[in-house]
Amino acid sequence: MTADLSLVATDDLVEALFGRFDHATFSGMRERVGPDGSHVYIRRWMGNSHTVIGLAAHTTANVIRAMDDEHGELGPDDERRL
Repeated sequence: MTADLSLVATDDLVEALFGRFDHATFSGMRERVGPDGSHVYIRRWMGNSHTVIGLAAHTTANVIRAMDDEHGELGPDDERRL
């Protein structure tokens, strides 16, 4: 049986997940939460700062690679905007 994690507070989820790793980074954003259209951000990291920077860089590279796969790689003379 799978637990309904939607009932668990975000801070508790992140704390439990980080408890499984020596180094971790998490970043999330929820759009249009407030009546004024405001956003909610959460950014956390723990462990060795150099290792965490490497994790973040690896994640960034994966996102860029996925964007290239989806939109095609941009060349130096390409003026397309994503």
